[in-house]
Amino acid sequence: MSINLEIINPDVLEEKVRRIASLFQNKQVVVAYSGGVDSSVVAALSKKYALNTKLIMQTGSSVPEFEVDVAKKQALQLGLPIEFIKYNEVDLSDEYRMNDENRCYHCKTLLFGFIEKIRERYNYDMIVSGTNISDLSGHRPGYAAGEENGVVNPLVIADITKSEVRHIASSEGLLTAIKPATACLASRVITGIPITVDRLNRIALAESIIRDNFDILKLRVRDHDKLVRIEVGASDLPKLLDPDVFEFINTELMKIGYRYITLDMGGYRPATP
Repeated sequence: MSINLEIINPDVLEEKVRRIASLFQNKQVVVAYSGGVDSSVVAALSKKYALNTKLIMQTGSSVPEFEVDVAKKQALQLGLPIEFIKYNEVDLSDEYRMNDENRCYHCKTLLFGFIEKIRERYNYDMIVSGTNISDLSGHRPGYAAGEENGVVNPLVIADITKSEVRHIASSEGLLTAIKPATACLASRVITGIPITVDRLNRIALAESIIRDNFDILKLRVRDHDKLVRIEVGASDLPKLLDPDVFEFINTELMKIGYRYITLDMGGYRPATP
């Protein structure tokens, strides 16, 4: 997979990293960890500059199993302890289950509430997340939830962009340096369609069928209830443009409950409310 990076000024980036080093100095840090490149970079910098670092990751129906596997491998490479908290948001929040445009706010409010209890248990100084400055250009209700719950965003404080995150990850030799961007399975459900555990499990299975059989790097199965819209990256689109592949995917996804299976010719693009 190739990643297009902006031109990185090493002196500017070094100064930004120094800001984070100063932020972490003599601190005990809990990282709200997903195993993605952003939280992995924050974890790596915390290990380098903080007094102690602990990773906390939520698992449940909204998190694909392969993402948990990647997160474990990255934590092992970093040599950092990781604690998992398992729950399903649909069981705890009516607002989340309704899936309005602020679903992520309700999700992160729950998550940061659980992580705060862990922070208090270990008497650590701060909770940090992997949000970077480039993320703030979009609709980010989850970021607002973090702000309300006192979560610190080192990459935002240091004005570090997504491309700079990738650069740091590569420089540190992180396993996640070229990992495609990911999001929870609930982000696949079109706004306004209620989220259920069964729906999330169905999406996870559909993505697994396509990813495992055709080695797809960037994939989203967008759930429109009975209709599913498959998005893949431009480099992967040719893998699916074959009548036999059409028949296989159509048959397998109909088996798990979808009635209409479509391939989005526009390819992958981040979901918007």
